[in-house]
Amino acid sequence: MKRIFLCLYFLLTLAAGLQAENLVEATYNLRNAYRSDSLKGNDWGQHYPYIAGVVQFYGFDIFGTQESFCDQLQDLKRTLPEYDYIGARRDDGKKAGDTQEKVNTAGNFPQEVFSDKYTAYTPSDHFPVI
Repeated sequence: MKRIFLCLYFLLTLAAGLQAENLVEATYNLRNAYRSDSLKGNDWGQHYPYIAGVVQFYGFDIFGTQESFCDQLQDLKRTLPEYDYIGARRDDGKKAGDTQEKVNTAGNFPQEVFSDKYTAYTPSDHFPVI
């Protein structure tokens, strides 16, 4: 009986020290910076401060973006210096074209946990895979 009590006490003590970790994540379609949006008064320069505000308010650990261009991510980086982004461009794998970026609190996640996968239009097309 004493042995069972000691085992139970040990397990309860061990379990009390375990805590669940929370991960706050989101995804957002940034929408390309189209000239037609600018003509309607809804250009990137007007709505990215609101996006940055939402990120700051919720304190996302990580968030994904769609349809983002380099200049858009650089604007977010200037506004949110504690975040960094990882990803490859659709057109050349570097800076040309839009992409789906993973933006995370700098240093919280190693780059190795992220990957980009693109679906090619034909089997002979080779889109970047990181």
